[in-house]
Amino acid sequence: MANFDLRPLSLGELLDRTISLYRSNFVLFAGISAVPHLFTLAWHLGQLVFVRMPAMRTPTSLGAPIEPGDPFKSAALGFLEFVIEAFFVYLLAQGATAYAISELYLGHKTSITAALRQLGRRILNLAAVALLTGMAILAGFFIFFVPGISLACRLMTALPAAVVENLGPLQAFKRSYQLTRDSMRRALGIYILYFALRFTAYALIAYPYEVATAAFRSNPGTALWLGLATVGNVGEAALIGPFLSIAATLFYFDLRVRKEALDLQLMMSDGEAIPAGPIGATST
Repeated sequence: MANFDLRPLSLGELLDRTISLYRSNFVLFAGISAVPHLFTLAWHLGQLVFVRMPAMRTPTSLGAPIEPGDPFKSAALGFLEFVIEAFFVYLLAQGATAYAISELYLGHKTSITAALRQLGRRILNLAAVALLTGMAILAGFFIFFVPGISLACRLMTALPAAVVENLGPLQAFKRSYQLTRDSMRRALGIYILYFALRFTAYALIAYPYEVATAAFRSNPGTALWLGLATVGNVGEAALIGPFLSIAATLFYFDLRVRKEALDLQLMMSDGEAIPAGPIGATST
């Protein structure tokens, strides 16, 4: 068994364990987060080099630089960017993190490569889980802000449940909804701290370069400031992202300890795998 005290945790203890686990396994979790964020960095830098900078260098009839002016193109690029960051990055980072934590719970050693390899074997199923939960949360926000927050809290453990218990999209959706009943406040507390950390990291790492970009907009060195701002934005997301992935997975395990006596199940099992479902349930 790993160095985990399997008992019900308060919100403060859950957050403290998240930070401790991230700190003690920084290379593992930061590396898992960095892999998908390298793709987003390449995407953003590609946009900067091939779209934004050429448009800024194109003079108008009065000789003034212009920004890209096609609203349809901008909207399409913005939507594709959202899909990449909210879906692709979330899927790879949280899915691989959930697998890594489940291995640590069993006292097994794992690596960045092993976690991503295991995720790749079930990538289509996990992509369907992420897509279903993401669409549900977006629908909630379109209806009204509060339902979106509620669904985000209730579905926080859907992907960890799918990874650990090998569940399909609908099963993972229902599993998370059942586990998080009466636990929305703790899920909301995790989100609040995560966004507070993201805002702080953004203010320290990315915002200064964005200010410099605006201040020296007509300067030939604008491209450098834009590039540094891009690296800063992606860097802070990669650095803080593991906090949410680790916290969501630990939250999933904590809910199972509280509601299904997961600690007793692990004691009764051979320690080779996390039991799927409550005592006496059959796995899907």
